[in-house]
Amino acid sequence: MSTNKGRRSQAVILATLLLFLAAACRSSDETETSAGTTTPGATTAPGDTTAGETTAPSAAGPVGQGVTDTEIKIGMSIPLSGPLAVSGALSKGVAAVFNQVNAEGGIDGRQIKFVVLDDAYDPSRAASNQRQLAEQEKVFASFQFGAPALATRDYMETRKVAQFAFAGNVPLSDTDAYQYTRSLWPDVRLEMGLVTQHILKEDPDAKVGILGLNNDFTSSVIEGVEAGLGDKKDQLVAIEKYEPGAPELSGQVNKLRAAGVTALATTLQGPSAKAVEYIRQIGWEVPIYNYSNSTSKLAFLDLIPASAATGVRQARWFRDPADPALKDDAGMKEYREIIAEFGDGANPDDALVINGFGLGQAVLVALQNMAEPTPEALIESWDNLPPTPSPALPKGVEFKPVLGGRVVSSYEIVEWDGTTWKSLEPVKDAIGEGFID
Repeated sequence: MSTNKGRRSQAVILATLLLFLAAACRSSDETETSAGTTTPGATTAPGDTTAGETTAPSAAGPVGQGVTDTEIKIGMSIPLSGPLAVSGALSKGVAAVFNQVNAEGGIDGRQIKFVVLDDAYDPSRAASNQRQLAEQEKVFASFQFGAPALATRDYMETRKVAQFAFAGNVPLSDTDAYQYTRSLWPDVRLEMGLVTQHILKEDPDAKVGILGLNNDFTSSVIEGVEAGLGDKKDQLVAIEKYEPGAPELSGQVNKLRAAGVTALATTLQGPSAKAVEYIRQIGWEVPIYNYSNSTSKLAFLDLIPASAATGVRQARWFRDPADPALKDDAGMKEYREIIAEFGDGANPDDALVINGFGLGQAVLVALQNMAEPTPEALIESWDNLPPTPSPALPKGVEFKPVLGGRVVSSYEIVEWDGTTWKSLEPVKDAIGEGFID
């Protein structure tokens, strides 16, 4: 690919950024689009390795699997069913990016074929999906959602397939031990560190509680809260966990209240948003700071009464397209136009669509800038990503390399006032706050 970089490649990249590239999403049934095939939960007969065979390009030089003269095959394992099915919208945003670049001629003439498999947020299915993608589909690179990326990274390392994770887990920042895995979402220590700083700013004697998922992610949340507390770690007084998708969390809530919690950091999502409603029903006026990747008008606030939603806070790194305040925003208007043309029915108001869309743009730039079509070159390109704007990001913020192989570290503390997200603290780069050694 380095031989094609010149003026044409730079022009393609510039056009990509100006147009906010997008592509096609899919339904839960197998479909064919210009971005490839989405086969949620698809299986291939044991021993059948022909489904994903690709023919190596005729051009000289190193070439990774999944690359031909005309195609680059990329995969994804993500929940399209099960307790976290709402997260499947991320795939629609990514697909939109790929679909538009395909319409514009692809990457150096190669069309992106995008294969999406449903893992229902089951780590064993996620592992099976990644094996299918790597061995049968023979993808060049793959996306993975959430904590299952921790379970699949050893395998992807041995297969030398680049893996991009939609996850904020701290262990995914270990790029020395795992050279082929990079996390797209920010290290959650940054977000929770800023949240805790804000809590202490409002109440230096606050007693902090955590309500989080019963998996590795909450361990990362705890690290972030403790980093924000600094020498006041004893003010983290209670931690309660719940299973993904659980709608009834009254037991955990009552334990947190009984522990004297005065500020609450949560990772509620989907049906578990009902916990906020219960908190307000029992008259507990504790401030709630929910994890940014789960907190939006459409997928969180609209699931509970307006009276309960009002006052919910977050440290957010990306914008909510359903926020009425962004109705006339130029970048958001262009994003909506692209989704309408290339989104294949995706809901532009869904914050996870724009989340996947923005990070798909960043991955696309890394693909375009590869020195050669190999996974090693892709990771090198990602680690040296040029400043990349996106309508997903707050004004003045761009995707760029930060610690741990990630590309986002700036947040804004906001609160839902019943109508829009109101800023409580301006955008701040959390890297300099000392939350990560």
